[in-house]
Amino acid sequence: MPKVFNPEEYSMVFCPVCNGRGKLPRNPHGFDVCEEYGGFGLIKKEPEIQEGTEDPVRRSNEKE
Repeated sequence: MPKVFNPEEYSMVFCPVCNGRGKLPRNPHGFDVCEEYGGFGLIKKEPEIQEGTEDPVRRSNEKE
């Protein structure tokens, strides 16, 4: 039985633009590489922010 790839194991999610395919349909024929994340089809999952905690580095960068 083939193993099913689970992006969650690698803290990744499927690209919302191309749905993990890495390419987009092009008219009239063929495909274009998904430019949103470089055609990989997966993106690094954002770290979950816990309530009540702040990242001082992120906060200082937002003020700039």
